[in-house]
Amino acid sequence: MSFPIATHAVRRLAVRSHERTTAPATRGCSFTVRQEACAPRVLSLKKPRVQMRSLVGSEGFNPLKTSGCRFASVGNAPRGLAGRRGVCSVSAKASQETATTESVYGPVANFMATVRAIAFFLTTTMIAVPLFHVMLYMSPFVLMFDKFKRTAMHAVNDIWANLTTLFFYPIEIKGKENLPPKDTPVVYVANHQSYLDIFSLFALHRPFKFVSKTDIFYIPIVGWSMFLTGHVGLKRTDRRSQMACLQDCRALIKEGASVLFFPEGTRSDTAEMTSFKKGAFSIAAKDNVPVVPITIVGTGQLMQNGNEGRLRTGKVTLVIHPTIQSKSADELCQQSEKLIKDELLKYDYLVKV
Repeated sequence: MSFPIATHAVRRLAVRSHERTTAPATRGCSFTVRQEACAPRVLSLKKPRVQMRSLVGSEGFNPLKTSGCRFASVGNAPRGLAGRRGVCSVSAKASQETATTESVYGPVANFMATVRAIAFFLTTTMIAVPLFHVMLYMSPFVLMFDKFKRTAMHAVNDIWANLTTLFFYPIEIKGKENLPPKDTPVVYVANHQSYLDIFSLFALHRPFKFVSKTDIFYIPIVGWSMFLTGHVGLKRTDRRSQMACLQDCRALIKEGASVLFFPEGTRSDTAEMTSFKKGAFSIAAKDNVPVVPITIVGTGQLMQNGNEGRLRTGKVTLVIHPTIQSKSADELCQQSEKLIKDELLKYDYLVKV
């Protein structure tokens, strides 16, 4: 076999090997590539290999579970696999913020992440137990003098969440000047990536009631504390519960309390932002109160949804956008979704298009 033919055969073998390596991690996704992108390099004619530096490294991405994600397309090759010297690569930040496969980090990193998660939950429990007893003693007076806002209860929640996160990850707040005064009722809306989102949002030091599944309220200490604070329960599949939730939130706003919603409805498995539902915005439009959009960055990387047994290292950023106000729920929903989506794109997050 002549050398050119042998070289061509080896290259084809390398491409097939590359496809077998990456296909499971990218099933269901459409990527984009520059024209020159997808030809893997063969480092040896005797032992053909694909250069995977750009798939795991400082310029590439970790093989991630990106099912359901879509990237923009350019030309006739899949963008996202575009890289230098014909080596496939995808934006590192975008990939790291999506759900990661366990093989990427290695056994030592996974073990340390598990230890951190155990320490996190032990720490938050040790802090929550004594504070819960404080809340129990306070509850008769709070219900008597501050039935709706329950500001004192929220202050205890603040202490609990901020003491917990203090030991495990820093929180940076951008646009703090956009936060309304504490006594102004508003509707906060934020993207939802992780179990850590609520912990992180308490760093704003603003009293609010958030909507949570009713099942959570039955969890000892945590759920009971939520009940005492006056957070709102919801059965997602129950239409009556949904209507009651909206009515409860409207009643809270009329009494001067703020409400926090995650308009996506649930946490994302891949840290990819999905489309917003209109419930939160219909409340704001009907009661003519401001909406404060908040972009949460980094919680999905620290603790992936569905894998709460591991806590990675990193930083969380909260971006507070200027308040928006309108009597049109559609307009509020579109503006809020665009603000949050555009901010996520600055951090190379994936978003539904």
